[in-house]
Amino acid sequence: MIQRTRAYHERITTGDLCIVPMTEAHALAMKNWGRHPSSLYREYNYCDMTQDALRVWFKERNNRTNRYYSILQNGSMTGFIGLKEIAPLRRRSVLGFSVDKNKEGEGIGGSALRAFLPVYFTQMGFAVMDLYVYAYNERAIRLYKKLGFHLVDTTMDLFRNPANFPAKNEEEQYEDAFYRIEEGVYAKVYQMRLHARDVGHEKNYQRESIQDAPACARCREVAMKFLLEDWKIDLGETPVENMFLNSYMPMAPGDAVKAYLFAYKIAYENGTLTENLSDILQIPKDRLTEIWDYWEERGLVQRQGETVCFRSLRQMYLGVETPDYYANPEELIEEAQDTETAMMIEQIESILTVELRPNQTARLLTTLADYPMAKEVGVMSFSYAFDTLKTKDFDYALGVWRKWYIAGVRTMDDLEKHLMKEKERTETRRQNKKPKTTSFTTQGQGQDRLSDDEMKALIQRKMKKQRRTEA
Repeated sequence: MIQRTRAYHERITTGDLCIVPMTEAHALAMKNWGRHPSSLYREYNYCDMTQDALRVWFKERNNRTNRYYSILQNGSMTGFIGLKEIAPLRRRSVLGFSVDKNKEGEGIGGSALRAFLPVYFTQMGFAVMDLYVYAYNERAIRLYKKLGFHLVDTTMDLFRNPANFPAKNEEEQYEDAFYRIEEGVYAKVYQMRLHARDVGHEKNYQRESIQDAPACARCREVAMKFLLEDWKIDLGETPVENMFLNSYMPMAPGDAVKAYLFAYKIAYENGTLTENLSDILQIPKDRLTEIWDYWEERGLVQRQGETVCFRSLRQMYLGVETPDYYANPEELIEEAQDTETAMMIEQIESILTVELRPNQTARLLTTLADYPMAKEVGVMSFSYAFDTLKTKDFDYALGVWRKWYIAGVRTMDDLEKHLMKEKERTETRRQNKKPKTTSFTTQGQGQDRLSDDEMKALIQRKMKKQRRTEA
């Protein structure tokens, strides 16, 4: 079962430091931070930003895919820890981190991260943390390596604006970290990663090269690694649930099965596809979108952006609820307290004749956010599933919701027109079908069925005729 990530925590305390969810007041307090004299760190000069700019900065960094925390020292705003690009299905995020220039060298950043990381990997439920750091930021690199982060990739970031170019003396000081071309200046960027298993095993790094830095003796003894040689060709196997093969595959379009099985293999191996799926499978992108809509409507996958989660059919069969991965707790609480939304939930519960579980409420509100339409139309999707299709299946009703949205339904008027067109199409299909003839008819009644008495009389006549023939 996929664990739930929860990128939200009330309070973390260590010594005189307190880590709490960032507020707008905290962001505005960054106006009082110290200024970095070096041009390499001008992006951290929050003291040069206006209050309006800081408000925008705060709003952009606290949403459904980002969560920022303030580091308070005796109540004073001294730094922040940000979780960016939160990917709940893959249980990972990208670290954003900064400390007031006036507080550098006091160990605030290291103390805060040491307190935060265990909570991130346990109570919040994450498995991996990534970060990106410029190669010239040696102070930060030493801290990250000491905390257990390791190098996974090296990229280059292009500075096109001359105002952001490093000073000449700084570029010469870190000559291996920059590359100047006509279009601008490239800066070397390290991607580093920390796994849950590495938390707590700090390394005593000094100023070694990031590529050659050795682990301390304790880590060599405790954190041994065992590797398997990579296969040059794929001779592995991918287990697929028989419930899919027996119940879903025979009825699905061939290209939908093709896409499902190939993507399932990728998910089973590592979950990441660096190539274009459309090119690999020779399926147009528009058709791929339709395919994922097809599987999502049947409840076999859940999607968020470019992420596809394959649901466990066995857990669905056993009634084990899949947790909601996308909902932001504060947004859901705020949305659920809205009068119209609360009324919508009550009406849906009345249709289903059961109270929605918290997980179902979260998924309902997430669907409302991802597929926005009038709330009364959302209620009608459940009513339509129950009254017309005779099902109280929650997932099926959400599938109707998404199908209507894709068809352009937003209001009750749109829905009325959509259902009218559906009815006309159904009538047309019925008229095009050849009428079925009845085996027993009377000459005067055409295609009308015989009455019981007429049926008995006809059977008796046939039996008498058969006996005469046999005699």
